[in-house]
Amino acid sequence: LGRTIPSYYQILEKSLRPNDPNSLLKNELLRKYIKEISKTKNHVHFAGQCTDSGVFAHTKFLKPMFEVAREENITKVYVHCFLMSMSRPASTYLKDVDNEVPVNGPDVVIGSIHSSDTSLDKNRDWSKTAVSFKAMVDPKHANISKRKNAEKFLDELCKKSPSPKFKPLLLDENS
Repeated sequence: LGRTIPSYYQILEKSLRPNDPNSLLKNELLRKYIKEISKTKNHVHFAGQCTDSGVFAHTKFLKPMFEVAREENITKVYVHCFLMSMSRPASTYLKDVDNEVPVNGPDVVIGSIHSSDTSLDKNRDWSKTAVSFKAMVDPKHANISKRKNAEKFLDELCKKSPSPKFKPLLLDENS
């Protein structure tokens, strides 16, 4: 008695199927930009929600993006994680990113971590969003931390609030 309209997540879920015509692995726009970047650099940055909620995003969508990067000769990928309301320790969301790296994939590094307060512009408030943007382009606008220390800090914050507010964390790659 009516038709079912797939949710945004269901459409994205379908894009994980390698043989689907709308597969992320075949996404022309993604390939075009990564190919263009690979002409001058051997690294790429991906920024977005690191979540397992599956409403608008999920860490499992990173794997085909990492695979496209590998196929286009990108050797390093920086992931900038925007943390949403968290139902488990923050460190586990970062480990989810690590788990999506394919065998023989590019070197994947979590470049920065951001709270939903500064990274997701729900109210079109540039002054808040600018905090995350500036942190990604200029380290003086972020707290610099080793990953292990950042995970411990965030896990403690999450015990107090599922959506903690914090200054963006730029992770020291040498940690």
